[in-house]
Amino acid sequence: GNYAFWVDASSLPTGVNVRLCSSLGEIPGQQPPFTDTTLDIYVTPFHEVLPTKLIYGKAPLRLKCDNFLCPKLSTTVRLAESCAQDFEGRIAEAPAVSLDAADSLVAQLDTSALLAGGHYRVCAKVGSNPMGDTGRTIYVSNISDVSPGSILPAPGQMLCFLCPQCTSKTLLQAASSCGASSDACLPWQSVAEANNFSFYYPNETDDSTPIDSAVMSMLENY
Repeated sequence: GNYAFWVDASSLPTGVNVRLCSSLGEIPGQQPPFTDTTLDIYVTPFHEVLPTKLIYGKAPLRLKCDNFLCPKLSTTVRLAESCAQDFEGRIAEAPAVSLDAADSLVAQLDTSALLAGGHYRVCAKVGSNPMGDTGRTIYVSNISDVSPGSILPAPGQMLCFLCPQCTSKTLLQAASSCGASSDACLPWQSVAEANNFSFYYPNETDDSTPIDSAVMSMLENY
């Protein structure tokens, strides 16, 4: 069956993996010895990471320290599909340093080595300790700078955006929640066209409206 237990972990050092031990307690009144389950648990220094979504490219990740107790040893943050020591897949890694707040560290990550549109584990390495899984995940978005920020509930509503990894096969959907397939998805632009979109903002001093050319390009490709 499924079981849960509560443990006082306040005496454990952060940034380390501890071993989970068990005693079946089959004989009433018998004192353990505890046996090794071979399972590790990471004692994370961080209770929250912000934001939970990073854009594809360079972006800061803030790690909130538990009870203002940030690691004093050098700390490295890694985004990867696994925090295993022998993981050899795609990673984004950077040192986490104290910048502007006593309750957090900030890592300047470059996610361009990752696949946009994927979820990645937030791993941390404190001092000489092995890399550990903080229990947090980050979504690396392939979409950013969506304009405009609102649409009407009507046909023919246009959205422009930046997408470094989009292709002519990329699909977009506007829905109350994401995940389900839908015939309402529309094909979008190629990588080069998406990267060259210029957004028009009314407070710009330039009288030109560069978004017009993007609109025409999009319409011509339908």
